[in-house]
Amino acid sequence: TAFGDRGILVVGGASSGTPVSPTLTHVSEWLDFWGTSCTSTDIAVCDIGEVPIARIDHIAIELGEAFAASCPHRGSALVGLGADDQGHALDDLYLFDPDGLSSGGAFTRLTGLGVSPRIGATAFASADCRVAIVGGHSDSSGETVAAIDVLLFDAAGVALETSSTTLAQPNSSAALIATGNSLGEVVVAGGVDSSGNARQSAVALRFENGSLRVCPLSDAACNGNPAAMICPRAGHAAAVIDRTENATRALVIGGDLAGGCGVDKNAEVFATAVEPPYNRFTSLAAQPVTARTVGHTTSSTVDGEVLIVGGLDASGTPRNEVEVLQATPALSFSTRPALSTPRAFHRVVRIGGALVLVGGFNGTSAVGGLELYIPGF
Repeated sequence: TAFGDRGILVVGGASSGTPVSPTLTHVSEWLDFWGTSCTSTDIAVCDIGEVPIARIDHIAIELGEAFAASCPHRGSALVGLGADDQGHALDDLYLFDPDGLSSGGAFTRLTGLGVSPRIGATAFASADCRVAIVGGHSDSSGETVAAIDVLLFDAAGVALETSSTTLAQPNSSAALIATGNSLGEVVVAGGVDSSGNARQSAVALRFENGSLRVCPLSDAACNGNPAAMICPRAGHAAAVIDRTENATRALVIGGDLAGGCGVDKNAEVFATAVEPPYNRFTSLAAQPVTARTVGHTTSSTVDGEVLIVGGLDASGTPRNEVEVLQATPALSFSTRPALSTPRAFHRVVRIGGALVLVGGFNGTSAVGGLELYIPGF
């Protein structure tokens, strides 16, 4: 999780083993880029202690840009949930405050919330000081859930709001697309259903007068509801291509494809508009040079490209290819210099104008090194 241009928070995950049989870690680290938080060195890795339970498939969301300036804890991160080393779903949540690094008090546990235990959930923040935790699965057997928990951050603290809002169907491991429209909608696309099958459906979520609204395809009152994806997908990734005052386009790529979809449909485009047909998915004539299934990342760059990094190919082998999707003059893919180490299940976060690649799995073990991508170099 990136904090503007200050640094990157890395929490938990697998320190060794394989994606099927990982060894989890408690350790948290802060990658400091300007010598302002835990070191006087310009770039350094600082050990900032441990979360009480080692975990994987958890959430870590920065409460910055999406939160209004008046929201309490703006600039902190919400961390927690996920699976422990026995595969049990966790329900603990923590606030991470980078301003507390120098005093050793960076993590604060949020108690008494009653959030549903879940693994592989997705989460997003809204301008009205709320965080929605969406879907996931409740145990290691993969039982997916439809629950949505909403946390309100106000002067009194952090509280779980009482709500009966749920997804129409259980879903886990979906991709989130922030539309950037005036309604503040976030689209939940694809994922895994309760039978372990990839989903093709998509729903739009938005807060209206303090309440979360789910806009499924069947709801005629939701003008902005999205049509289904071209292909059912699970384990895919999404990132914004470009955004104007009235429209947003995002790339959706990879995943365990189903429904007769193959490498010729490895990627598709989601687009919003203020007029019909509003939110929609469309096929993409250009396709990536390297087809990816899961474990890859997509990241928007400051110069209007989407960077696609690593991931597993159809044989389950980590790749080192790097590609970009360019928006002009037409959507097209081109290659960039390869990673020094093939990686899957890594993370890429943006610091200033650069993208930093952290961790991952190289086919035999976890990777500890960092790699840096600077657009235009």
